[in-house]
Amino acid sequence: MLNRFLTKPWGSLIWTVLIFFLLTINTGSIESVPLLGIKHLDKLVHIFLFGTQYILWALFLDAKMKITLPVLLGLFIAVSGYGIGMEFYQDLFTTREFELADIFADAAGALLGGLYIGAKNKPLWK
Repeated sequence: MLNRFLTKPWGSLIWTVLIFFLLTINTGSIESVPLLGIKHLDKLVHIFLFGTQYILWALFLDAKMKITLPVLLGLFIAVSGYGIGMEFYQDLFTTREFELADIFADAAGALLGGLYIGAKNKPLWK
């Protein structure tokens, strides 16, 4: 049942909307509070969110086409671009601020997601 759900766009779309919601809610000064004693926990959350987004979209695309290196690179650009867009959106339309470190964390998550999918689908060039 889960596999059938992942081959449809709904899981990917729901996750993308969840990211939008989480990155636009007013968090106040939560960044200054060391949650669970983990420094830079918010960056780890960004890595998790965007890595999962990459993997979900890759699983959906894998059901529709062959996963190749150009597909993985295009997905990396799309997911990273979404992260960049979210930072600009936060700066313009919310009380949150633009953070370059968040963009790097988003791209790192997308990269880790790509490496995971690439490792599961090797060799990519055939």
